[in-house]
Amino acid sequence: MSSLKSVAAEIARAAANLGLSTVEFGVVDDAFAKSMLAEIQMRFVGRTDLRWWWEAFEVKPAGSISFASGQGWQYLTAIAPTATERVWFVAEDIHEFALYHSTVEGIQAVIGECYGFEYYVVAKDLTWIICENHHDVVIAAGDGVVDKLRALAAQLQLPLSGA
Repeated sequence: MSSLKSVAAEIARAAANLGLSTVEFGVVDDAFAKSMLAEIQMRFVGRTDLRWWWEAFEVKPAGSISFASGQGWQYLTAIAPTATERVWFVAEDIHEFALYHSTVEGIQAVIGECYGFEYYVVAKDLTWIICENHHDVVIAAGDGVVDKLRALAAQLQLPLSGA
């Protein structure tokens, strides 16, 4: 089983355990996912051949917070413009990607039921992106998320980089 298949199985198990329907949290079919993933990459990193997108975000403003506890996912609803907004969820493992659709709060709940993996939460209109990498750093780029990340950093008394 490829590494991404094990992440996908973990995500499916978490969504099922939470009782989320495929309308509330669903995988995007491969044909559309491939084109949408390329569109997301071009919008936020300007190319489709990078190993880690977060190393090359081109969209400004951008900022990041390091969560030594590894619990940055718990703040997705605080960083996103709206917790109930329908968004893309990109799960990554060893440079393979799977695309899902859900709300920010649905994604946050699913991540909370899974072991760690890198992920991206992306506005459907591609105006912003939030990710958490394998260094436990939450990065936000684009309008509507950086100000909220800045406010969260102040609230938690954590240093904010880049914004």
